[in-house]
Parts: sequence; C-alpha cells; structure tokens
Amino acid sequence: RVIPPSATTAYMTQSIMPQHANTLGITFGGQVMSWMEQCCYISASRLRGTHLLTAGMDSVTFAASTKVGDIMYITAQVSAIFTSSLEVMVSVFAETLAEGRVFHCADAFATLVIVDMQGAPVSIPFQLEPSTPAEKLRFQVCFPFTSGSAFPTWIPQHLKKYPPLPRWYLE
Repeated sequence: RVIPPSATTAYMTQSIMPQHANTLGITFGGQVMSWMEQCCYISASRLRGTHLLTAGMDSVTFAASTKVGDIMYITAQVSAIFTSSLEVMVSVFAETLAEGRVFHCADAFATLVIVDMQGAPVSIPFQLEPSTPAEKLRFQVCFPFTSGSAFPTWIPQHLKKYPPLPRWYLE
C-alpha cells in the first residue's frame, strides 16, 4: 500500500513548566529529546498498530533553548520506510508568549523498528510516496545513511527550510 508522508504527520504541544527545567529555568535537553521521541513514535505508529522500538536518533542539534513559560511545538513525519524500520524527521519550535515570538529549537532524524511481541522485526506493508519538494528531499537524504555511515551535520541545517511545520506556522 502506498501512502504520502503527510499521512504520518504528528503534532505535540508542551507547556514548559518548572519541573522540565534546570535552576536557570532553561528546559532540560533530555526532556526535549524525550518529547521528540514521543512525537516520532506517534508519527510512526500511524503506519501499523504493532510495537515500535527506537533504534536511534541522529544528530540532535539544539539551535535555541527554551525557558519556563514557553510553549513548545514538536512535529514529526515519516521520511523513509525500509523493510522493518523507518526514518522519522522531527522538528521543534517554541513560542515565547510574552513576546509572541516563534523560533526554531531543534531538528533530528529518528530510526524506529516495528517488532512483534517477541521483539522480532516485522515487515512494514507500506511504501512511502513523497510528492512535495520537501517530502522528496527528506526521502532522498535518508538513503545514503542507512548502511551505518556517519550522519552528516549539514543535513538538519539544510532541511530547516523544509521541516514538517505545523499548519498554523506556515500561514
């Protein structure tokens, strides 16, 4: 079955509270990465109702920090499907309510594997058919790095113009 990447888009919104931050009021990076992984899981789970395991997250780069009181927007979209694994691009934006300013915080690619109850990999019965320029670019950059080669640092920077942005942000 062929599906567009847009069918896998997931959105999460988080309010940054004191328990999410250090003594300076800056959000813990590990907390942001946890939310990123959750959003990737939601995106990937749209392909199949089985169990998912996170195999890895490539090159998480924090472009800007967030603070207590900010609102964080996390968006994820499947960018490539392989035999039993898939690649998900996740982007993080935040809004400072006092200023009304929305800014980019982070990007990453996560690899998730679909498994059965015994933990054995399961084939994914879908093919991804990217149609927009952004979807095609995300799809193309996944393939050279699936054989264990190092994930290049320029890719997240290059894809900033094509993140899976929330609809309200594009308007």
